[in-house]
Amino acid sequence: MQEATKLEESVAKILHVGTDQLGGALLEKAGYVNLLDILLAVVLALLAVAVVVSVLGIASTTSLSVLERSRENSLLRALGLSKRQLGALIRREALVILLVATVVGLVVGWLFGMLGVMSLVVEGMTVRPVVPWGGFLLILAGAVVVAVIASALPVRRATKLNPVEGLARVD
Repeated sequence: MQEATKLEESVAKILHVGTDQLGGALLEKAGYVNLLDILLAVVLALLAVAVVVSVLGIASTTSLSVLERSRENSLLRALGLSKRQLGALIRREALVILLVATVVGLVVGWLFGMLGVMSLVVEGMTVRPVVPWGGFLLILAGAVVVAVIASALPVRRATKLNPVEGLARVD
């Protein structure tokens, strides 16, 4: 809003009029741009919260999976699977879960976004749906990083467990 006020004062100074005499599309556009900037900041903050929630969700799902399958993981280790291979197996599981969720989220989000845009379209306007492939690829790359981060503690827990102790568990 401060930028819009400065712009209004600058235009009024150039035209040698008072700011109360200004109006029209320029100031209206500046107001809309300012409002959209605020809305974008709110949406980005909500996105950041969603990413944190997804990391916690994937971490808890993977942790639960590791706890439930401690005997199976120990049996695999006893049969010759290395710690590195077990960690890679768990990371891949987290990656598959996250990639499926990300792809579904991207498709559904894009479709809802298009429905929202189409609901605002006035008769006579033409709207060409565009798929932001670059953004989608960036989000998928971020999902891979999130999967690795979210699976770090479950991998550590699974690889630290001694195979003999894991096979002896009754839970």
